[in-house]
Amino acid sequence: GFTKPEILRMSLDQVLLHLRCLNYSMDEILALEFMDAPGEKSWREAEAILKMLGCIDENDDVSPVGQRIERLKVAPMLGRMLLESEKYGCVDEMATVVAGFISRPLFVRPKDKDKEADAAHMKFKDITSDALTTLAVWNAWNKNGAVNVASVSFETIDLVSAPTNYWARDNFISYRAIKEIERNRDQLLETLSREG
Repeated sequence: GFTKPEILRMSLDQVLLHLRCLNYSMDEILALEFMDAPGEKSWREAEAILKMLGCIDENDDVSPVGQRIERLKVAPMLGRMLLESEKYGCVDEMATVVAGFISRPLFVRPKDKDKEADAAHMKFKDITSDALTTLAVWNAWNKNGAVNVASVSFETIDLVSAPTNYWARDNFISYRAIKEIERNRDQLLETLSREG
């Protein structure tokens, strides 16, 4: 099948913020000749989002907030959530949530064990929030499943037989997703700490 061009699959506000951080003006961006260019309306909507998030200031320049969000390499809405968490003392939790949003799905549901998987997932699910569900899985993983994982290399581990995988398997959680969240979370926290 046909795959959409990357510029049409990505968050356009993230693309726009990146281009603005490279010192392109809005007029220059609109004049760029992309193969499958988003329409001007889409660019303007992305610009409005960046202004709402405080990434673009009243002079149409990238603000310090916008520059920080760009360095986080996440969608601007997620980056703004992460920056706001600094004010409320919940950076670790928000970094976990943001990492969860940019990682592969946590839950696995084998066809032959769908009822077991659904029951296991209910221990973690918060019907009001995917963010709180991700946080519940992360906290349970750190309490029960992350023992002796620090020394394990993700690239060389045998995911089928690894003792560190038992908790994830028993709870129908993707071990790869947990490790991806861990890596993304660590990168976000490292980027924030370099600036702090």
